[in-house]
Amino acid sequence: MGSLKMIAACVLVAALGSQVFAVIACTPCRPPWVNFRSHCYLVWSEPKTFDEAEAHCQGLTVHGRPSHLASIRSQEEQDFVSDLIAATVDQGQFIWFGYRRVDNTPRAFAWVDGCRLGDYTNWERGEPNDTNEKCSILYDTGKWNDFFCSRNCVFVCKTPDRMSQTNCDGQK
Repeated sequence: MGSLKMIAACVLVAALGSQVFAVIACTPCRPPWVNFRSHCYLVWSEPKTFDEAEAHCQGLTVHGRPSHLASIRSQEEQDFVSDLIAATVDQGQFIWFGYRRVDNTPRAFAWVDGCRLGDYTNWERGEPNDTNEKCSILYDTGKWNDFFCSRNCVFVCKTPDRMSQTNCDGQK
């Protein structure tokens, strides 16, 4: 449903007095997912390997769309994800997000959700530093580090919200 049709339907439902239905039907992300700039985010606190975490995210369909480990494409999104993590998991945990090395080149990474790379990164000083570490984690500081994919970490999933027509910040 297009966003204008969805908004019109929400206004109509609200006008008819069904507030409970309006809240459920017109919320961009259903709890426990949290909305930020046309995407829904969920921190999963049961540690998994990178591949298990990505498979778990893909199994969590939202509005008929699979989610993925989160891509983080701006400082504003980084700040939001960092705040969400701080409110959800214990300090000091490593968090998987969806940035994975594509070959043994020191800085050749790709988003697992297929989004274009863009210009934003937030690597910890001196990172990425080990081509054997194929996956990426977030520290609780919000900085990124390359990491062994076989380690168990908590993770953050991301999917477009119900109003969004695109997966990747304007990409179709």
